[in-house]
Amino acid sequence: MRYEKDVDGKWHYIEYQEQGNSCGPACVKIVARMVNHQDLGEDYCRAQIAASEGHVGASLGTTGVLIESRSFANVGTWSVGEGLGNLRPSICYDKFSTLVDPSSVLSQTSTRRPAIAEVRWLRGGAHWVVVAGSLSASRYLVIDPYFGIQYVRVSGSTFQNYEVRHTTTRIVLAQATWGSHVILTK
Repeated sequence: MRYEKDVDGKWHYIEYQEQGNSCGPACVKIVARMVNHQDLGEDYCRAQIAASEGHVGASLGTTGVLIESRSFANVGTWSVGEGLGNLRPSICYDKFSTLVDPSSVLSQTSTRRPAIAEVRWLRGGAHWVVVAGSLSASRYLVIDPYFGIQYVRVSGSTFQNYEVRHTTTRIVLAQATWGSHVILTK
């Protein structure tokens, strides 16, 4: 965990994913901090998602702690929204899928009302990021649990493709299109 500053000079909490495919649980942790001011462990968020997926053993252990029963090292998740709903207190959300253009949903975000959005890497694979509102110069803040603070440009009302850039050189490291799954907090 650390804080990073955006181009407008505002500091943001970043939770980097702990496992190869734990971007979803890391995004749940970031959103829990933004919305509920909770500092949860990623292992707790992974366990909440595992429980929502119905994995055997994803339940309360003898000490009252939720035990994770599946690995996020090589397998990602689609149960990110359910993970938000399983938190205590839960986070209310609307789930949007099979969107032609997620711009209309992502444009509603703010640091008090973030969204967790799917991106699809141009070279294959998917990833979850947090979109957290508009910044100056027609950009929106993206909190990426793997790459840190990033931005997406908006032309008119359309979100451009997601380009991950090196924090100092601004060289493009990876490119993605917006996926069909967006989870917008209420």
